[in-house]
Amino acid sequence: MTANRPGPPRRRFLVALIGLLMLVATVALSPSAHAAEPAVTVNLTQAEVIDGRLRLAGNLTNTGTAPLRTLSVQLWRSRAPLSSRDAVEKALTEKTTTEGLLSRAASATLALTTGTGTLDPGQSSTFAVDATPDELGLSPAASYWVGVDVSARLVNEPALRVLASPRTLATVTDGPVGIASVVELSSRPRQIKQNLFQDESLADELSTGRLHTLLEAALSRGTDWYVDPSLLVEVRDMADGYRVGPDRVEGTGAAAAQAWLDQFATLDPARGVAGLFGTPDLASSGASPFTELQADALAAGEGVDTHTSATGLLLVSPDTTTLQEVAGLGRTVFALGIRPPRVSTIAQGMTLAEVDQPTFAPSALLPDTALNRRNTLAALAQSTGGQVRWLRTEADLGADADPPRGFTRASLASVVGVPLVEWAPSSPARTGVVTPDVRETLTQLGADLRAYGAVSPTSEIGEVASAQVARGASLWWSDDADRQQAWLDAINARIAANGAQVSLDALTRFSMTGATSDFPVTVTNHLTDPATVRVVITTDNPQRIRFAEPDPVTVAPGAANTVTLAASASGAGVVTAQVHLESLAGDRLTDDTIITVETSDVGTIGWVLVIGSGAVLVVTTVLRIRQVRARQKAIADG
Repeated sequence: MTANRPGPPRRRFLVALIGLLMLVATVALSPSAHAAEPAVTVNLTQAEVIDGRLRLAGNLTNTGTAPLRTLSVQLWRSRAPLSSRDAVEKALTEKTTTEGLLSRAASATLALTTGTGTLDPGQSSTFAVDATPDELGLSPAASYWVGVDVSARLVNEPALRVLASPRTLATVTDGPVGIASVVELSSRPRQIKQNLFQDESLADELSTGRLHTLLEAALSRGTDWYVDPSLLVEVRDMADGYRVGPDRVEGTGAAAAQAWLDQFATLDPARGVAGLFGTPDLASSGASPFTELQADALAAGEGVDTHTSATGLLLVSPDTTTLQEVAGLGRTVFALGIRPPRVSTIAQGMTLAEVDQPTFAPSALLPDTALNRRNTLAALAQSTGGQVRWLRTEADLGADADPPRGFTRASLASVVGVPLVEWAPSSPARTGVVTPDVRETLTQLGADLRAYGAVSPTSEIGEVASAQVARGASLWWSDDADRQQAWLDAINARIAANGAQVSLDALTRFSMTGATSDFPVTVTNHLTDPATVRVVITTDNPQRIRFAEPDPVTVAPGAANTVTLAASASGAGVVTAQVHLESLAGDRLTDDTIITVETSDVGTIGWVLVIGSGAVLVVTTVLRIRQVRARQKAIADG
């Protein structure tokens, strides 16, 4: 029996029919290919109180594929105040805003299309809505979440849709809030010694780079400024000519250095603050037991003309111990990385001012826009009673936007001048730049430089010992340990002596044949600078032999000089002498060389005795001869 199966033509028909039915079903179940989803891009450009009214403004663009009708913008706000620093900082990281509602004030809603009007795809429009803080239920001295809701409907679609709801922060002040900007003029150390620099990078910064831009900004904006005396010492050293690197090639940045100094001289001294030499990281955990660091920084800064009227100290996240250590300096402390309740407080009996670079971290609610950067900085300023913006990079200059209305550009003195509360930082000390290893390295560096300078006063290396210790702990080495080590290596290479700085050679045995004699010793200089030393010799029997103290001797680099020691003896015998080298300051430079001195001289009394003994011998001999002759004559005579 044969099965009733469709033949090939029928099968092809059925397959085609099934495929058509599936296609129809897919089309029927899928959204219409012609249905357009509305889309709007909104950019807020203003959110501030102007003449007693909170105004929000911006622009929007129809980025969908369909025209929009009944397009309107309505002001939204949250009534939950963000008054404290913690509340503001929490808001900056939230994924949702606090609960809010649309404003019913007439001026808080704006219709962008009416009647049959549309905003077609690709078209844009601007908007502005406003209301008084009272109408919005907002109190002074706080910041709030604010924004707009953008709603519209498609043509032939009855329902309105909310297409966008951008949010930002706005602040309602109860009086002017001061914001000070401070340009920091400092840089990574490059000087190895007087007239010698590690490289030409400082010249580049001065001519067209960061320091050039910062100085021009301080001048054009009329801001306050903070200068590291170390930078001025280096730039002034460059301006009269200098050399670069181990080969000591002539530097090319003298003109740029002088031009920068000429501009620097036109800054207003009343707005200037001088920092501690080298900007050392005194808040490092290893800096507290390193008391020499603070002393070196103070010593290096003495006598440096900084063109300022005030002094300060820049620290990163100082703890109570650090503040106790620096309290004796009597300086205002400008602190990065702390969170006091007010911008200016009293800590350990001194003024502590919070300073921050004007940075902004985008979040889900606050994308990186000019308005959000501006308004979040203002909200923080309101919560702490003011703000000190610390500008040390070109990016900081760009972020230092003018604040909203209700805030004022103010001098540093007016923002910091009146501390309001007592506060003790609780954060522990950071590891920072001055680790125990760095502390040990810098201690040895200071000792080596001073020792070199003692042997070679004309090299002037000893004069920069305090400066180099302070620079070696600079905040500029944070996260830059490789450059720090390269700078230290360049200094050590400059003062390297391949062992002892100077050496002394002398005969280990010396014989005197007279009452006086000269004894030569050889002094060799292993430095790359002239060495000036003193030869010191002592004996175990100064009554028998004495050495005259020689004049100091200066030996050229890599050369050897012979020094003649004058000796005088007062008796015969063997005497042990010790000879070594000292610096002019009395520091011992070599171990004792032991010399055995043989003296055959017997002195004046001895010569008298010898002559007297000789005379007696002669007289005795003459008398004896006469006696012998007389006896011989008597025998001859019978």
